[in-house]
Amino acid sequence: MRRVSLGGTGIEASCLGFGCASLGSRVPKEDGLRALAAAFERGVDWLDLAPAYGRGAAETIAAEFLRGRR
Repeated sequence: MRRVSLGGTGIEASCLGFGCASLGSRVPKEDGLRALAAAFERGVDWLDLAPAYGRGAAETIAAEFLRGRR
């Protein structure tokens, strides 16, 4: 997976992002966790999250997945 530098922050992220808008709404939690794992295993570590996604559930699901990962 190609990586990009985020300005002068010293932080790098995958050039492809994972859109989380459907997590917790159209995509159930367990399916979302599996999809996040598949993307992460392939090098995707940029997640598009917002408080409104899944009425807040997307952030909770992503946090559960990311716990312990860096």
